[in-house]
Amino acid sequence: MHKQKRIPVNVWIDEKLIPLVEALNQHEDIITWESCQEDKTGRAHVTFTTRLPEMLYPKIRELSDMLKGCELFWLDLELVWSNGGEPVGIIRCSSEIIEEVAKLLKIRD
Repeated sequence: MHKQKRIPVNVWIDEKLIPLVEALNQHEDIITWESCQEDKTGRAHVTFTTRLPEMLYPKIRELSDMLKGCELFWLDLELVWSNGGEPVGIIRCSSEIIEEVAKLLKIRD
């Protein structure tokens, strides 16, 4: 495998999700790839993976630690496998608390 470097990529996402996607993408090994700012139940979600599949569970533990003590309702962080595919992480929250969740997951300088 060749040495790789991470670069920013331009993508189109729902405007309200920008802070959450940006916060997740600050984490070196996270790759966000699907999102919606509000589904039929009023919840937002961002699906993500990591550069290597074995990094996903430790990364979800790290995000979980960042969310500890959070008193926000309607917030889920999940590790999901479906149909024998690679695992993915999904963060779901009320669309009304996207910015608060993003602040908790943002890497501090």
